[in-house]
Amino acid sequence: MASVPPASKPGILIDPHIAHKLEGTVLPDGWVLKAKTRKMPIAPEETGGKFSVGYTAEKDGKQAFVKVFDLGGALMRNSGNIMKAMMMLGQDHQYECQLLDICDAAKLDRIVKVLGKGQADIPMGDHLATPIPYIVFEHADKDIRKALAKTSAIEDAWRLRMLHQVAIGLQQLHGKQIAHQDLKPSNILIFEQDDFGAKIADLGRASRNDGSQAGHDGYFIAGDPAYAPPEQAYGVRAEHWRDRRDGCDLYHLGSLIAFVFTGTTPNWYYTRLPEAVRPVQWRGNWAGSYPEVVHHINAAFAEYLALIKPDLPAWAADQLVLLIEQMCDPEYSKRGDPDARKQVGEPLGLDRFISRFDALANIAKVKTRAA
Repeated sequence: MASVPPASKPGILIDPHIAHKLEGTVLPDGWVLKAKTRKMPIAPEETGGKFSVGYTAEKDGKQAFVKVFDLGGALMRNSGNIMKAMMMLGQDHQYECQLLDICDAAKLDRIVKVLGKGQADIPMGDHLATPIPYIVFEHADKDIRKALAKTSAIEDAWRLRMLHQVAIGLQQLHGKQIAHQDLKPSNILIFEQDDFGAKIADLGRASRNDGSQAGHDGYFIAGDPAYAPPEQAYGVRAEHWRDRRDGCDLYHLGSLIAFVFTGTTPNWYYTRLPEAVRPVQWRGNWAGSYPEVVHHINAAFAEYLALIKPDLPAWAADQLVLLIEQMCDPEYSKRGDPDARKQVGEPLGLDRFISRFDALANIAKVKTRAA
């Protein structure tokens, strides 16, 4: 990360790296920040730690996760303009808090709960404090990556129930006109007290279909580029919300199916296409339009599905491949349940996918008991 010197005036000192130095800090609502859970980013492309820093926290014997908004990351996005970076940081914090308030008011039980939020003023010697926006979330036991890495004996029934719960979480968000846009394995959290249930975390890249604007709404790729739908990687901004935003979430959900069973995603395969047909986002040099190249993506997608099918549970392989195929269709206007797409408004049919996950999870549970 490029070094940015502290900005100082008489009585004022701003440390752009302060978000990474808060172990032991007591927040205004009593939470004590413990260990940092994310490392400093080493390059602007590393979106995972670019926008925030995570800490474990304790209060009255309870644990939590605290998201601290990172001034250094904001500076990297704003060419070192500290005033603009601080304004953006405040706007990002306010926008995410508004979305979380909507989720809390609606009691969306598959979205990670907020325990507190606000701004901590960190004093620096004789100078005025550096303001740090933060959000406190309920403590999860692990994310889906760690759950899968811990043991190879995880049952298919659990994988399918987790996918069912994530799909419900997306339906809850979409019902409030919120698109997550950054649904990746690290944002799926597992809770032991919820019978190892899954919840969706981090609305930092989300958008709302109500006319309000977030700072990232103008980006072709709002979330992590490594998981972006192919049309976004090629610079396409789909006309309709259902394709541009909800369809992005559906693509991420389909990619998650592949990830929990095979450890791969369609993008893993796409980035191995010949350089001549890969976009700059995938380190290629394609300069044409997406419609001109989509047949290459379709062919690669078919190859990918054939490649991973042997790694899926034999009894459910055909159905899982079909789910991935419908959710991750490279032709984004076709993405979703085909029968739902024929209805007025061309909905994606997320409710139908939820039912299919539920049925598969129930079959898997019976198979586990019979084994």
